[in-house]
Formats: sequence, C-alpha cells, structure tokens
Amino acid sequence: MQAAQADPRVVAALGEPINAGLFAFGNINVSGPSGQANLAIPLTGSRKSGTVYVEATKAADHWNYRLLEVSIDGDAQRIDLKGSE
Repeated sequence: MQAAQADPRVVAALGEPINAGLFAFGNINVSGPSGQANLAIPLTGSRKSGTVYVEATKAADHWNYRLLEVSIDGDAQRIDLKGSE
C-alpha cells in the first residue's frame, strides 16, 4: 500500500487520497522466518479505482517481491512498483 500511495504515476491515475478496500483477496502463509504471499488489494482514489497485485516470498525473515504492480480500472497497462520499494 505504501508503495502505491507514494508512486506519482498511481496518484496521477487514481487521484488522492488513495485508500485500500476493506478486503484483500488471496493468501498469506508464514511460518517463522519463511513464507509466501499472493494478494490482490483493491484501491480507490478520487478519480478511479484499481488493484495492487503482490506475489512475494519470505526467506530469512525478509520479504522478496516477485510481482508488485497496480492495475488501473479501464487501463490495459500496469504500473510496476518494484522500483519504488
């Protein structure tokens, strides 16, 4: 969420403020210092809505993101947030 709210491309597309939906979809499995997450988190802004997609693994208590991007409703292009982590 923080990466999406801080990214100027996402802010420009959705409008401020950007808020997360009430429910994230997907799963998170964590066992101590390791785990896996596959999530879709709905976003709403003052102009449009979208979804943050996350695919990550946790190893040695550190999350590594394979996928971290925002899909804007009605736009075919996705915004890659991995560079803004």
